[in-house]
Amino acid sequence: MITTFVSAFFWASVCVYHEAQGEPLEGQIAVVQVIMNRAIKRRQSVQEVITADDQFSWYNGHEEPPIQYYTEFMSAMKAVGMAMLQRLGGNTLHGANLYYNPKKSDPSWAASPKVKFIKKIGHHRFMKE
Repeated sequence: MITTFVSAFFWASVCVYHEAQGEPLEGQIAVVQVIMNRAIKRRQSVQEVITADDQFSWYNGHEEPPIQYYTEFMSAMKAVGMAMLQRLGGNTLHGANLYYNPKKSDPSWAASPKVKFIKKIGHHRFMKE
């Protein structure tokens, strides 16, 4: 159980570092919520969600890039811890399981009538399928 938690914490922290570096803390926490919501919905581990093909642009089935900025990585770890505490209180970002940065991508799923807009935080738009 401890190793599962440590693995989830590590992978979520690395993902937030690469996906949401420079975003406000609230946005980093929201990215963690999306990861966790996907893991629950898909019945997968956090690592399986993150390392699946075409899920996160920084990974996409390749080796993970190095952590170069430790202050930003510490911020990512803080966001993961805060997201986990929020979940204990019932906050799941309304079940959001999708997000994107419209300045960097225009995914076709974002216009689907099956996708509901939840919230914009920083540069990211959070949605639920």
